[in-house]
Amino acid sequence: MSWSASTGGYGETLVSRGQQVQLGTPLGQQGDSGLSWGSHLHLEVDRDSWNTLRSIDPSVLLPPSIARTAQG
Repeated sequence: MSWSASTGGYGETLVSRGQQVQLGTPLGQQGDSGLSWGSHLHLEVDRDSWNTLRSIDPSVLLPPSIARTAQG
C-alpha cells in the first residue's frame, strides 16, 4: 500500500509537486489563500493513489496536540 498527501492554504509554497522531502522540511509559509478568512491548512491523505475516493481522515495520523476536528 502506498500513501500520498496533498496540502493547500499556504501563503507561499516552498516545495514542488512530487518532490521528496525529509522529516521536518517546511512545506510552505503560513498564509491566507483562496476565499478564506484567516490562516489555515488543508491536508488530505489518500491510500494507494491521489484519489479522493480513498481519502482517510488525517487527524488519526497526527499527535493529539495538533490534531483538531472542525466543529460546525
